[in-house]
Amino acid sequence: MGFRAHPAAHRDGSSFTRSWARTSLVSAVRAAAVLVLLVLLAASGWWIGAGMTSGVLWEQLGAGWHLAAAAWRRAAARAATVDGETAKRLVQSVLPAAKAGEDGVGDGERPLLAWVRAATGYDFTSPRSFLEAEVAGRRSPVRLNAGAFGQAFRAAPGRESRREGESGSGTAGGGAGGDGRPEAGPAALARSTEAPSAEVLSRQEREPVPARLAPVLAMDWGNEPRVLIVHSHTSESYVTVPPDPRADARNHVYNDSDTGITRVGRALAEKLRNVYGIGVIHSTRVHNWPHHWEAYVNSRETVKEYLEAYPSIQIVLDVHRQGIENAVWATAVSGVQAVSVEVIYTTSQEFPYASHPNWRWNAAFAEVLARAMEELHPGLLHRVTAVRDRRYNQDLHPHMVLLEVGNYLDREEHALAAAELLADAVALALYEVDRGTVEALAAPRAVTPPQPPRPAPSSPPPRR
Repeated sequence: MGFRAHPAAHRDGSSFTRSWARTSLVSAVRAAAVLVLLVLLAASGWWIGAGMTSGVLWEQLGAGWHLAAAAWRRAAARAATVDGETAKRLVQSVLPAAKAGEDGVGDGERPLLAWVRAATGYDFTSPRSFLEAEVAGRRSPVRLNAGAFGQAFRAAPGRESRREGESGSGTAGGGAGGDGRPEAGPAALARSTEAPSAEVLSRQEREPVPARLAPVLAMDWGNEPRVLIVHSHTSESYVTVPPDPRADARNHVYNDSDTGITRVGRALAEKLRNVYGIGVIHSTRVHNWPHHWEAYVNSRETVKEYLEAYPSIQIVLDVHRQGIENAVWATAVSGVQAVSVEVIYTTSQEFPYASHPNWRWNAAFAEVLARAMEELHPGLLHRVTAVRDRRYNQDLHPHMVLLEVGNYLDREEHALAAAELLADAVALALYEVDRGTVEALAAPRAVTPPQPPRPAPSSPPPRR
């Protein structure tokens, strides 16, 4: 049976705190009583079997009493370290936010397991975690006092780390009206600009832009958006330290727009905006919840909405991360520890359910982007893959590709570093798109038809 929480638990933590503290004290009393009873029974059996004197029996009883008292003191000290605010944040960090009018959450089993994992280090989906939690140096303990709790859970991305102005389950970066559709116009784009983090700014200052990008920096890209970033699999995340309590065994954080892959998309968008002045729309709309298999159906609607609202968009990037077992894509690129990036385009040639007649333009754009990655940051490109039995919505735009930024076993900070390197390549690719390079590559080439072979010169008739 799943654990169900009433929405009131999200709005007011005081009643929960009192209940939690009262439950903890009752549990401690019960544990102490059971321990005393067991000590009494053990001491009685030992005394009866061995013919012990009453003095020895009282010594055993006294030892049992001291053990029970020590257990009581430890339990009371642990309960005293949790104040109301800490308990409230603990609940909100692992329980999905309930909407007004709902009785509870549908899938409470995952938050309950995440709570156990955050407090003890035990992951019931991974037997290895039980060993690592008990080996010295393998796991740093999570102390449930206000200071340590705040530091630990701010490091692990959670609900409290969502930036002000980001939408929890709609579109972020593009603005939305009351019906959730994108709001058109330069004003909406201006509101979508997110303030870059201090880490992003410091990294951009110490990493000079390659000279090849000088003409890109000199371009005036105007106020309209040129790049659209979406995430069909919004739940995809990476390895974090400490572990994200919301993530499952394969680093998915479902039904939330604050995930590892959306933070990668945000880092990519921030550098394109702040360094190159390129207008970017970054959508964090959740597409693979409640059904993962509907991800591309839902993201198709998102891409269509933005393309209709912003005809100026020249590049569409569907940013993912891979889910390959027992593999990491970590690599050193341009002096930075990052991950490699796979570029995927589709042809739909072996997919009878949907057509993609203009796939050669997507293939040409994938080639231009891959060249830019190799030219600016050798080693960043993992490979270029052509998928012939899928479409991945790339029929909606001739310059749309799918990007796999690292693998689910890679560290998130490495993926963020790769996203900023990738921004240089995307900017250069946009410059090439503006110059018509993609169209030149995709256009059918004129082929000179083969000429018939020349007849061999006739030899003069033999003399007689």
